[in-house]
Amino acid sequence: KIYGDGLFDITSPESRDQLLRRRCSHILRILLEYERVVVSKKAPAKGSSQESGNSDDVARKLVDLWTKYVLCFEMLEMEIELHLVDQVWPTLIELCAACKNPSSFDDGGKEVEPILRLPSIVWDDIASVLSLVLLSDAPTMRKLGLFRFLGGYAGIESTVTAKESGTVQNSVTESVYMKNPKAKYKIKKKTGIKTSAEPAPLSIVSIGFVVDVVIRSYDSLIGTKVGTNIQIDEGGKLISEDVTCLLKTFMSNYVKTLATAEEDNCRLSSLVSAVFGSKLIDTHKIRTVALLYRS
Repeated sequence: KIYGDGLFDITSPESRDQLLRRRCSHILRILLEYERVVVSKKAPAKGSSQESGNSDDVARKLVDLWTKYVLCFEMLEMEIELHLVDQVWPTLIELCAACKNPSSFDDGGKEVEPILRLPSIVWDDIASVLSLVLLSDAPTMRKLGLFRFLGGYAGIESTVTAKESGTVQNSVTESVYMKNPKAKYKIKKKTGIKTSAEPAPLSIVSIGFVVDVVIRSYDSLIGTKVGTNIQIDEGGKLISEDVTCLLKTFMSNYVKTLATAEEDNCRLSSLVSAVFGSKLIDTHKIRTVALLYRS
């Protein structure tokens, strides 16, 4: 909250949280710059061992990856223009791919000097960035974030693969047929989102993120002037979508993914307990609760 004289109000929790996020991103940027300098000084000289060169490559890749993460975080934290926010998704897809496959930054089990080792990107890091869009104060940005995330444009696979589900016909491709909705706003793009990185599996999405961020974001759009319909120009083709249909499909595929997960069978029961719990029913609109039950 900014007063007329330019002073920043830090008395409200929202203002303190925003100030803390921006300071943390600034500190992280400084640490990454220092790490990049250290890595550059450790560049292998001619005739050095191959193992040393591989370790330096791993360190440089991690620095580059975290630098992209900070840039995405800062843009989504400070920007509210939809056409600028829409440029972040290709980088998010790359970050999600690294989250899915941390072994791509592995050095084969060789010990690396601790100062050259940065942590890998995990789902909690991706969730923090996505939450900036899905829980934004601007309802149009929340709707755009839901469209990108639920539609599979944010680096997370939106469908259930044949390996995760035995019924390929019902889960791999689920078409949504709908009449042409009247969009509340339009977004024009010259080209669609294209990237060579493969999306991360749906199973990496945490239950807390689905319940506290995705469902909450959708519920905030119900009954507003913004609505749930969206029109977007992808590659010169106008696409009309309703995020209600996307959320229904996402929740159905998410349940199938948890039901067929081999590593943790307790996640599905946790999701059911959260969706059918009194907390969600008491704090969400009837339309949202009915949609979740039907999914």
